[in-house]
Amino acid sequence: MKKEKKEKKEASRQIVQSTQQNVPIRDFIDGVVVTKDNKYVKILEVLPVPLFLKKVSEQNKIGDSFAALLKAAPSNIHIKSISVPADLSEQITDVTNSIEKETNGNCKKMGAEYERTLENGQKYGVSRRFFLSFPYSGRLRGKNAEEISEITQSLNVEAERISAMLRMSGNETVEIDPENPNEASARLFYMIYNRGKFLDIPFEERLKSIYEKYVEAYGNENFFLPPQDYIAPNKVQYSNSKYMIIDDRYYSFMYIPSYGYNPYVTTGWLDNFVNSYNGVDVDIFLKRMQKDEVQGAIKRNIGRSRLSLSETNDITDSFELSAQTANAGYYLKNGLASGQDFYYMSVIITVSGDSAEDVLAKKEELKKVARQMDITLRDNTFQSERTFNAVLPSS
Repeated sequence: MKKEKKEKKEASRQIVQSTQQNVPIRDFIDGVVVTKDNKYVKILEVLPVPLFLKKVSEQNKIGDSFAALLKAAPSNIHIKSISVPADLSEQITDVTNSIEKETNGNCKKMGAEYERTLENGQKYGVSRRFFLSFPYSGRLRGKNAEEISEITQSLNVEAERISAMLRMSGNETVEIDPENPNEASARLFYMIYNRGKFLDIPFEERLKSIYEKYVEAYGNENFFLPPQDYIAPNKVQYSNSKYMIIDDRYYSFMYIPSYGYNPYVTTGWLDNFVNSYNGVDVDIFLKRMQKDEVQGAIKRNIGRSRLSLSETNDITDSFELSAQTANAGYYLKNGLASGQDFYYMSVIITVSGDSAEDVLAKKEELKKVARQMDITLRDNTFQSERTFNAVLPSS
């Protein structure tokens, strides 16, 4: 009897959900993502310059140009790097076709050897993609078609401006097909939600399958195909505090707490995380604050710290803490006075894999790397659903 009760209790903990209702995307319009909470977001795919193949002086120039971009960019920016298995299917197909047409025996052998090399690369290789997204922050709310058109036009113009600034530092952005501006965003979200199968079941195949089901159900082509129906995986499970499961892939999250940053870093300091393992994604969130608000808060903090210093013995820990707080306040104050901007920054690292053991092992290795850089990584537990939605490029 006790065993049956225990089994029922364990079964009740298995929270398995369809993700269709949880996908926050409502529509794609003119290359812009529209979320269910009526937020409009533009996503750019960036082809970054190979930073560490440059000289140190050139690396610093690239860093300076990125800082200049931030000053002119929207106040809220989300930078996302995604690591996925390398897709070499087109190259393998081309080589296979060439071998079939080849008449020279030696050339056939060389082609076959090259084909095996590509197949190994397909099996073990990792491809990394980089995205920059930002929301519409104007007053329009998209209440009608005219407002929606103005919002999407504003975001697309801003995207062109940011692309031009990225090109100044050697970076490029992926061109969007003007005939089908929504396809790139749809493909991206399909890949994110279907990390374990997007290579085996291509986006076109999934879209065609869902479309045919709608035609069968409605009997005509005059219907709206909700993005969540062809983006979402089959199921999502939140039964463990340390990780979540989407279909058969495991996801876990870490973040750098406010006290966990090394104050002395160089250009490209996150590269050790970005280029670590297959299944490791890095999300950087930047929010530029109004200088008037920040300066007022800094003055108040400096005033409180100075008052605390005057009332505290200079050999106590409280005195040291107050002195450090005051010095930090003066540092920020001087930076703002010299024309710099104040940003809030947060970093989230997503680790995914084929098993819980694989994911947890990767996390431990990343923590070791972080310690070597004097950076602290903390596990983000009991908040998997919220964190997964936060790191989507539509957040």
